Amino acid sequence: MSEAANSPQQPPQPVCGIEAVELLNCVASPQYEQDRCASLLDSLRKCILSKNVKKFTLAGEGQPQTHPKAAKEMDLNSKMLTSVLNGGVRIQE
Repeated sequence: MSEAANSPQQPPQPVCGIEAVELLNCVASPQYEQDRCASLLDSLRKCILSKNVKKFTLAGEGQPQTHPKAAKEMDLNSKMLTSVLNGGVRIQE
């Protein structure tokens, strides 16, 4: 029997996941180093091109989630549009 058969299976690693995490950590660092982050961005881009990555998603993400602030802005925009459609807003000429 091979060793792989005896060892517990490791979950698959996300394609270009290491490169993506390194870039995110660089950007989030209090000592932001633009040149280093640019280099990491280049590394991520090369990985994406070589692996034909089309889209990234976060673990456990079923459908795209909306950031709370963006959701609030969308709600306000929707209310404004409804108001305009109902004649609640008049444009002065």
